[in-house]
Amino acid sequence: KRFGYTHVWYCGLLEHATITDYTVYGIRKDNPYIVKGLAGSPYAIKDYYDIDPDIAVDIPNR
Repeated sequence: KRFGYTHVWYCGLLEHATITDYTVYGIRKDNPYIVKGLAGSPYAIKDYYDIDPDIAVDIPNR
């Protein structure tokens, strides 16, 4: 609050639609017909309580 911020935009951090294969971690791939590009759109949020595995250092513990 001391900086005057009222909101934080977590665009790109939250788990979003992707066709990257993370099935070994229990994360299913999304349909490639609805995913924008290979990495997907950061606006296509799948889970507001999870970090995107593409930016995680340790995917199982993200």
